[in-house]
Amino acid sequence: MHGDGLPGVAADYLHGRREVTLASMIDILVDEEALPFFTEARIHDRRAETLFDGPLVVVQKAPPASLGRIRTAVVQGGAVFNTSLYGYSSRAHDNGLLVRYLSLVIGSKIALWQVLVTSGEFGFERDTIEKSTIDRLFIPTVESLSDNDRGEVLRLFQLVQDGAGDAWEEVDRWCASIYHLRERDLQVVTDTLRFNLPFAENRRLAQAPAGDEAVNQFCEVLEAELSLWGQRLGRSIEALPAAKLDASPWRGIRLTSSVARPKRQPVQHIDWAKFLPLADHFAATEMIFEEAHDCLWLGRLDQARYWSESQARLVAQRLAWEHMDVLKGRASA
Repeated sequence: MHGDGLPGVAADYLHGRREVTLASMIDILVDEEALPFFTEARIHDRRAETLFDGPLVVVQKAPPASLGRIRTAVVQGGAVFNTSLYGYSSRAHDNGLLVRYLSLVIGSKIALWQVLVTSGEFGFERDTIEKSTIDRLFIPTVESLSDNDRGEVLRLFQLVQDGAGDAWEEVDRWCASIYHLRERDLQVVTDTLRFNLPFAENRRLAQAPAGDEAVNQFCEVLEAELSLWGQRLGRSIEALPAAKLDASPWRGIRLTSSVARPKRQPVQHIDWAKFLPLADHFAATEMIFEEAHDCLWLGRLDQARYWSESQARLVAQRLAWEHMDVLKGRASA
C-alpha cells in the first residue's frame, strides 16, 4: 500500500523553512527574518529539498503592470516558494554573485522584451510568464563577465537595494552593454515594452494622441537619420510637422530636400482632400505621397505608438529605400 490516502503528499519535511511571499519581494534582497515559517500540512507533490536551498533568486510569475519589468528578489538563506513564484537555487555558487546577477538581468527591460517576443502566451493569451520561457532566456554566463562587470553586478544590486530612483535604468544600460547592444537598440526595447505590454495602461498609452512634443521629437530623429543620406547627396533634408487639423485622427509631416538649408517656416495643413480618401481606401495607418519633385507628405495615425523614436528610424529606412529620388530632388525624373 502506497501513500496515506489523502490528496497530495505530507509537507512536514519542509517545516522549519521560511516561506517567501509576494509582499516580501518589495525589496530585491528579502529580509529573511521577517518571512513566516512554512506550515502547510500537505503539498501537491514532493519536491527536492535542494530546490529551496540558498542563495535563491525568486521570480514573480506575473510581472506587475506598475513595474514594467519582471520582479525578482534574492533570498540568501533559501526559502519555500509557491506556484506564484519561480525559484532558482545557486547553492553551488555560495558567494551570492550568481543570484544577484540573475536577479538584475531577469529584472531588466531586455529580459522582459525577450519574453514578449518569444513567449507563446505572454502578451497574447495572458499576462503571466511560463517558467519554460524564463528558462530559455538568453543570458550571458556569469563566467563570461569581466572582473569589472562582476564588480558592477554587486554595485548595481546594492543600488537597487538602496532604492535609488534611477537604479533600474542604470541596470538596463549595463545589461545592454553585456548584450553588446547600442543605445538605439535599448530605445527599441523601451518603446516596444511601453506600447506593447499586455496591460491596460500600456494599451491606453499606445492609443493616446501623440502630442506635439512626441511629433516634434519624431521629426528631429527622422531628419537626423536622413541627414546622413543628404550629406552624401549634397542635399539638405528637412522634416517639419504640419499644423494639426481639429478632430482629425491623423498627424502629418512635410519632408523636403534642397541644395541649401531652407528657412524653417510653419507648415500648413496637409491637403486632406487628397490624403483621406487614400487612407480610407487602404485602411492604412500610414500614407506617403509626393507633392513635388523634392517634397513628400507623411501622414500617420495620431496614436503615440506610431510616433516613437524607434518608429522614426524605421520610417527613415523606408524612405531611403523607397523614395531616394525625392531625397535627391528629382522625383519627377
